[in-house]
Amino acid sequence: MLAVLWGLAVAAHAAEIALVPPPREVTWSAEKPIRLTTESAVIVVGKQASDPERYAAERLQTRVARRFGQQWPIVSEEADLGGRAVRILLGQRTTNDLLDRACRDHSIQLDDKKPGHDGYVIE
Repeated sequence: MLAVLWGLAVAAHAAEIALVPPPREVTWSAEKPIRLTTESAVIVVGKQASDPERYAAERLQTRVARRFGQQWPIVSEEADLGGRAVRILLGQRTTNDLLDRACRDHSIQLDDKKPGHDGYVIE
């Protein structure tokens, strides 16, 4: 199962974008949204990322570039992420330690039952 944990606040353009599949549960933050830019966002793959996970990161990067004209870098979880307000942790808990830690720290279940096959979590 390939799952995505998006550690981001709602962007100003979020109302224009349809999430597929649609979210099952939504709770909006009281915090001010983070502006998504090439300098604020990064796609993070695990140091043990599989070829499909790396391919998924490349596809996400390509889609963001086409849709928003931004080139979000793809880095390994071992990279220095300082200054990046938006960290997209992509992969599986077994291959991405940052993703596994985020799930534990926030009590997020990330398996075949919740959020399920092709499921995602956005925080």
